[in-house]
Amino acid sequence: MGGKVWFGTEKDMGWVPAPLTGASLQNVFWRASGAFLNGGGFQRQSHVHHKEMSLSWAVQNLADLDAVIRAFNSGKRMYYLDPVTAQYNAVPPYWAQYQDEAPDLFPTLTESNPITGTNTLGYSTKTRQYTVNKAVSSQLKLVVPTGYKLYFGVHGALTGTAEFVLNSTACTPLTTTDSTRTNVVLNGGQTYTFGVRGEGTVTINGLIGAIRPDTDPALGSGGFITGHGTTGLALKGEPQLTEYSAGIPNAQIGLSADLIEVGAWEYN
Repeated sequence: MGGKVWFGTEKDMGWVPAPLTGASLQNVFWRASGAFLNGGGFQRQSHVHHKEMSLSWAVQNLADLDAVIRAFNSGKRMYYLDPVTAQYNAVPPYWAQYQDEAPDLFPTLTESNPITGTNTLGYSTKTRQYTVNKAVSSQLKLVVPTGYKLYFGVHGALTGTAEFVLNSTACTPLTTTDSTRTNVVLNGGQTYTFGVRGEGTVTINGLIGAIRPDTDPALGSGGFITGHGTTGLALKGEPQLTEYSAGIPNAQIGLSADLIEVGAWEYN
């Protein structure tokens, strides 16, 4: 939707005015560097990052930004669908494929990390594998706007009666040598939670979730696409609201805020 982004809390999402161009969306790692006593250098960093955003809105009517302010005031975790990257893979990078030190995808299940498959198409051969005996939801939620579709694919394997699911829709796994990126299509206007059910083992090499307008085609065939999504966001400091006009009914304000990704780590 031109000039709009999909934003809000999980139970109160909608189209809001897009922030100004040039918004800062940073991948933030822990890093430390310095010098040894013998003069050599060192650098260490985390394997996983979180996202931080600095968003500003152009001066406009207070009423037009009410939904943004309402989300800021809610105290609940917020979701921002990045219109640039969501069309390729809206899954967070640390869940799109295996990463050391990643937050738990299924906090209530025990994870092992066997080496399976091939990486000719860029899928990780180090996997996430779980033994399941009941329906379990993961931390991965994909918010899909009205007028959009979710194109989803799990590259991995199943044994027994185990299944991958999005809400209640079964997702047949693709292999790591299959150039088909996604094979599940779901309508927008709701939030989809990734999960498993049945009995057996589930193995995940890669996840792709592309969120695209109804009028756009699915992703073409090819290899793995890095995840760029986020989990729940929180305010980092206080939002800045600047009044430019007290004229009624056209009160004009400017708004800016810094957000930090926290959702994936709240269960770890």
